[in-house]
Amino acid sequence: MCSFASDKPCRTPAQDERLMSTQSRAKGAGLFCRAAARQNPTASFDCFIRPFHDHALLPKGHTLSWEAPRLNITKYRAYINILLLVTFKLLVIRKLLFVERLLISGAILACFSVGNMRADEWHELSRSPELTIYTRDRSGSALQEIRAVGHFDAPTRILKEILADVEKYAEFMPYMKESRILPQDDQLHYTLLAPPLLAPRDCVIRVHQLTSTDADGNTHYFSTWEPAAKEGPPVRSGVTRVTVNDGSWLLEPVGAGTRATCTFYTDDGGLPAPLANMINRQAAIRVFHALRIRADDRGHRKDHPPIAALTH
Repeated sequence: MCSFASDKPCRTPAQDERLMSTQSRAKGAGLFCRAAARQNPTASFDCFIRPFHDHALLPKGHTLSWEAPRLNITKYRAYINILLLVTFKLLVIRKLLFVERLLISGAILACFSVGNMRADEWHELSRSPELTIYTRDRSGSALQEIRAVGHFDAPTRILKEILADVEKYAEFMPYMKESRILPQDDQLHYTLLAPPLLAPRDCVIRVHQLTSTDADGNTHYFSTWEPAAKEGPPVRSGVTRVTVNDGSWLLEPVGAGTRATCTFYTDDGGLPAPLANMINRQAAIRVFHALRIRADDRGHRKDHPPIAALTH
């Protein structure tokens, strides 16, 4: 009877010469056997052979049988139990990680929601002794809303008169070429600007004014405006009509002087949002600087800081 104790080709001494001539074929065929009694040519062989065996290698009168290995379930039961346990733990961990991802996603969405809720808050952009610039985002737009707050030595009445005298804006407002009240409605104001490196721009706005006096006799002035492009004159050739432009002026008495707050949101006409935002911030600084000089020309102090000092 053969055994697996020896992993050598299963053959008899009488056929050594024949098998040696086909040794490579025997190795390729993978013929192995349990051969404890190889010297007995009449022995019954119980061999393991690969599926691509070669029956021609067997001695005459010998039988070839293949017995599939038997799996000892008892022996591997412990391994199976460990495998099942590990699989179960992996499923539990995966479920916990999924829940954790849901919680993290919820927290992130909550943070974004809070960010959107706070998007309308004003953020200080620059500050100087005489002027502070704030910006804030508007939902659904890359353009920023601008707010400028400055102190003037002139009384509120003087500043109110300057702002109400629309026909004279071109005398002191930066880049202003034309400004007038339209004859059909005294609330409609038309302005034409010629900024450097850009095509001329004009706009038509409807202005609402409110003036009040407190118990101490101080004058408070408040005005708002919104675009009214369709109510103005036809657009001139080579001029870009600004259709997004709204804002307000608030003049409050502070001692002998005035605290002025100008808030506006405008699109300068087809410019990229970052460039438009920068131009609008600079425009607020220049408007306050020009307004300060105009107010001081009416008898107040003349020592104005250079406009470059107001941009920081």
